[in-house]
Amino acid sequence: KADDFKLNGEDVSDLTGEWDMISVSLIGPFIDYYFDDERGLHLQIAGGFASSSVSEGEFKTGEGSSDTDKETGSGFGTMLGFGFETWAGEQWSVGGLIRVLYADTTIEADLPGTDVEADWKSKSVIPGVLFTATLH
Repeated sequence: KADDFKLNGEDVSDLTGEWDMISVSLIGPFIDYYFDDERGLHLQIAGGFASSSVSEGEFKTGEGSSDTDKETGSGFGTMLGFGFETWAGEQWSVGGLIRVLYADTTIEADLPGTDVEADWKSKSVIPGVLFTATLH
């Protein structure tokens, strides 16, 4: 269910949508700070350009439904991670990382077969648990 969705510039409150896949990505500089060079506790932070996309799907409102093409939007995103690594060799360390990615994007789409322009503001929070390997 979309809470912040506009059709032809007007808010729509009874909108739902179905897609096979939704993806979010972030590209930008990041800092990976190790609290102690000999130990593996570290903090990551990043910010930059975020992109979100939805596969072909269907929007449904109280007035009917419409199929959609694959659409992509853009905006700003940030990432924060906290992890620990241990030495696995003279130059290598391995470990794990807990990370949260946040993206605030807008997808602007023309619904196929209609004169309807749709703006969908998406705020995504994506947690993750990752395996890490670092060459020093």
